[in-house]
Amino acid sequence: MTGPVVRRLALALGVGALAPPAHASTRVEAGALDTTLSRRAHLPYRVYLPAGYDPTGKPWPTILFLHGSGERGTDLSFVERSGPPKVALSRGLPFIVVAPQLQEGATWSADALLALLDRVESEYRVDTTGSP
Repeated sequence: MTGPVVRRLALALGVGALAPPAHASTRVEAGALDTTLSRRAHLPYRVYLPAGYDPTGKPWPTILFLHGSGERGTDLSFVERSGPPKVALSRGLPFIVVAPQLQEGATWSADALLALLDRVESEYRVDTTGSP
């Protein structure tokens, strides 16, 4: 991926090393993206906000977590089985985590993911500069 997608995402490698202490609390919010692109898209998702997140405060780096096949389905909590959502809930993370969920038999759509990022950027304090 290049261009706007890279600009929007701060990739987190070594997630455990970036996690704040276990006492930090993570706020979880849920939503569902319903938008019309060249086709209709329905993409349930959860947003994990770091401790200290303030909707009027500083912008936060953001990652988009695309789960594996074991998290597919209609139970949105499945996205918390592994990866950044699991860590965000157990120890907290110093960035916003966006975790969409695929239904069985579906595949990731770049258009739907970009629309989801547009939605998240409009509703949360996301750092879109790509600066550390």
